[in-house]
Amino acid sequence: MSSDIHPAAQVRYARIYQDYEDGCLYIRGLSNGHALVAHLVRQCSNGVVCVRKSIRRRGASDLELAKEAVARDIRLVTRLQEVSHASGKHLRVPRLLSSTLSGDHGHEPVSYWEFCNGGTLFSFLMRCKAKGVALPVNLALDFIRQVLETLEFLHTALVTPVFHGDLHSFNLALHFTPGRTVPELRLLDFGHAKSLAATVLPDDDTERPTCTDPDTAHDPTRWDIGSVLTWIRRDLLPRVMLRRKDLTDLQEFRIAAFLAKPGDDDERTEPLRHAYRMLQRLADQIGHDFSIAQARANQHAKDPATAPPPMPTLPSLKPVIKFLRRPHRIHDLSSAKAHCVFWDTVVEHTRARAVRYEGLDPLVCMTPGGLLEILHDAGMSGPWDVAMVDVGERKMSVVGVLHGLEREVGGEVGYEDEEEEEEESDREYGELW
Repeated sequence: MSSDIHPAAQVRYARIYQDYEDGCLYIRGLSNGHALVAHLVRQCSNGVVCVRKSIRRRGASDLELAKEAVARDIRLVTRLQEVSHASGKHLRVPRLLSSTLSGDHGHEPVSYWEFCNGGTLFSFLMRCKAKGVALPVNLALDFIRQVLETLEFLHTALVTPVFHGDLHSFNLALHFTPGRTVPELRLLDFGHAKSLAATVLPDDDTERPTCTDPDTAHDPTRWDIGSVLTWIRRDLLPRVMLRRKDLTDLQEFRIAAFLAKPGDDDERTEPLRHAYRMLQRLADQIGHDFSIAQARANQHAKDPATAPPPMPTLPSLKPVIKFLRRPHRIHDLSSAKAHCVFWDTVVEHTRARAVRYEGLDPLVCMTPGGLLEILHDAGMSGPWDVAMVDVGERKMSVVGVLHGLEREVGGEVGYEDEEEEEEESDREYGELW
């Protein structure tokens, strides 16, 4: 990048990450998790918007655990992408664009991912709740189908089946693609993933995953179907059952009663309940098989002369997927008008936000000091590399880089005070947070 600035350039200042040669410019924060932070960035070379994931600065022990999770995520997704490309099977996981073991200033490993423009499923469902509109049953069935197809790929594509291990609405992202009315659901974050072989271990083995969720306590392996059942019951059904006039308080009680209700004709009249029961039978089956394998693992640990436990065979999810692919005529109590309200207030709103996010420009300020103040207020720790960006062109171009800037308390890192116009610029971009 040249540091020669043309006299006519309209220079502004932006946070730049130089994890690789061309670098990328910071747009806004996306998530700030327990171990990882995700930022929306724009690549300098081609203008593509993507997601940069890095490790939060933590203590040494936490840092090592986070590094292990990041490495596991990168290795597994890389392998899944290779198998997907070779087999031609569609993989509903964000593409890993690049990764490096050491980010700018050598602090931590970072990775760059395809941007899922629709946000998390949790946000989508919370908008349904906020607007008081029900999630259509057919859309809920389609979401379940997409998740199960991804899990079936994890269970069958590699030599050893893999469990995601952390499936919930925060780790499911929506993505709108051209020509599709319904958003695609993509599975995120494989930092807790385990292979089948790592789940059948003696009880005192520290590598054996523990189960703290009472709803999946019957599943000693944390097999993902237990998490899917919890996801359906806790997240999807409360949004779907807003269509039922008898659902007032005691939602959990009503949902439990709905799932326990006898129904010989569920396959036709209540496909969501039928799909749930199909998955419940699979969970019970694999739970029984794993309990036997676990007992044999414990016996083998005490007496190595006994035969090691054979790996259980996972039941196929294809029968449930086939049922979910069928067209279902839902006898919904909600009117066609209510369905249109859902589509306008939830889906179209989310789609419009997706388009807006993909078109966001990098955050820029009139002075480096103003930029550092915003980054600091957003909880981002320095030092920072700051790009001098020419915003006079239609496409922003980087004309120079200031390396390793630190925010000085009570000062503007040696630069002149901001003018009123500059303060307006800071406030405008600060609202993105």
